[in-house]
Amino acid sequence: MEKQLHETILYPDVSFPYIMYTHTIHRSIPEGRGFNDLHWHEELQITLVTKGKLVIQVNGINHELETGQAILINKGILHVTTNLTHNGQYVSFNFPAKLLAFYADSAMEKNYVLPYTNSSSVSLVIKGKVAWESQVLEMLWDMKKNFDMKKNWGWEYEVSIKTVQLWFTLISNISLSSEEAPKYLKLQRERLQLMLSFIHQNYSNNLTLKRLLMQPT
Repeated sequence: MEKQLHETILYPDVSFPYIMYTHTIHRSIPEGRGFNDLHWHEELQITLVTKGKLVIQVNGINHELETGQAILINKGILHVTTNLTHNGQYVSFNFPAKLLAFYADSAMEKNYVLPYTNSSSVSLVIKGKVAWESQVLEMLWDMKKNFDMKKNWGWEYEVSIKTVQLWFTLISNISLSSEEAPKYLKLQRERLQLMLSFIHQNYSNNLTLKRLLMQPT
C-alpha cells in the first residue's frame, strides 16, 4: 500500500499536542515518519542535528546542516531528510501553531503567529553564526533535555514557555512582511507540492514532462 505523504501525528498525550522524535538512519523514536521519508503535516517543525551531518530537503531545496544546527519548517510544507552520516542523529520538535497563540483569535495569534505561518516563508536555517541564532540553538538543546528527562510535574509548562520564547526570539530577528503571502505564491507552492507528491508516488513508472503537466492543479 502506498504511504500517504500527509502525516497525522500521534501525540503521546492528546491534551498536550507536542512531540519530539529522535531519528537515525535505522529508526525513529517514537515511531513516526523518519529518515528518507517524504511527508508533510499541519504542525510546525524544528529539527536539530544532535550528531553528525544531514541534508534535509524542503519543498525541493536542499539544506546541509551540521551538529548543533537547526531548521524551522513551516506548517504544510513537504520535507524529507535525504542524507545522514552513518552514526548521525537528529531530533524533530513538532507542535501546532495554536500553542504560540495562547488562545484562538488572540492578539498574539493575529500579530505574531499568523503573519508568519501564513507567509510565503517555507523554512529558516539556524546555524548559530549570530548571537540570536546561538540563543535559539541553546533553547533547543534545553528542550531536548526536557523531553529526555522523566516528565515531572510542570514539564508541559516548561516546554511551552521555552517554545514561545524561542518563537519570539525568531520573529524578533527576521524580516517578514505582516501581510499574508500573495495568492499566486501560495498557489505556486501548492502546485510544487502536488508535482513533488506525484513524482514521489510514481517514480518507479515511466514519467514524462507531459504526464507531470497534465496533473490537476
